Amino acid sequence: MFEDEHKKHCFYRYLGLFFATMLGAFLAVYFVADITLNNLMNPYVAMHRMDREFKKMDKEFVRELPPHPHMKRHNTIDFFRTPDEYKFIIDLKPFNGNSNNIKVETADHTITISGEATVNKKHSETFTSFSQTYTLDNDANFEKMTKKTHHDKYIITVPLEDND
Repeated sequence: MFEDEHKKHCFYRYLGLFFATMLGAFLAVYFVADITLNNLMNPYVAMHRMDREFKKMDKEFVRELPPHPHMKRHNTIDFFRTPDEYKFIIDLKPFNGNSNNIKVETADHTITISGEATVNKKHSETFTSFSQTYTLDNDANFEKMTKKTHHDKYIITVPLEDND
């Protein structure tokens, strides 16, 4: 009798262990399937993957293009605002180092800086142009604006009026 009950307990123990294992396996598969389906159906995850692929393609595209000797990219205008003035520093190198190739126009509270230059070399001709418009605060005093050339830089200074 003792052996029958022991066999019964072993049988129930193994049966419970079997069901617990099956339940654990089912929950693990359900959990993984649920996460996978949520990732597949979530538009943000898909957009993130596409963005990553686009960035990778951009890097490969830039790596494949050899740099062209005439295509140099740099800032033409550096713009600063201090407590006393606005300052625009224009690089004159692309404009033959000549400040006459730079045109400055003011209207209302805006300043437009533009420039053009043609560089003729032995077997080529390069045309450079730019135009940049800035909207300044009401306290900009265009009547006291100064322009000066310093080395290869053209410096435009627009002082601010004292509103004290």
